[in-house]
Amino acid sequence: MNLRPLKLETMKLYQSKRAPNPRRVRWFMAEKGIEDIEIVEVDIFGGDHRTPDYLSMAGLPNAPALELDDGTGITESIAICRHCQTNQHLVRCRPSQPKNAHNANALRGTN
Repeated sequence: MNLRPLKLETMKLYQSKRAPNPRRVRWFMAEKGIEDIEIVEVDIFGGDHRTPDYLSMAGLPNAPALELDDGTGITESIAICRHCQTNQHLVRCRPSQPKNAHNANALRGTN
């Protein structure tokens, strides 16, 4: 089965390369072929996640945060992954190969 890359041009993923949870979202996006979410680097040690603009979008000083096309934000990595999966009408929600399904479970933190 061939999945075409998803086009999510109006969304932005705010992330920090130093934090583990944004990495989960980036891995999920790579697995699902989601290529057009703009990645915005947040300097968590510099306090970028605590600015009034960031807090008005995300609500919490957390990274990652997904800014939706209407300006609202989602700040939990699993919620971001589920949002991308359920709202983009992906054909395959779980990998078909057992070893890949195990890797998907490990990403989610479940067995």
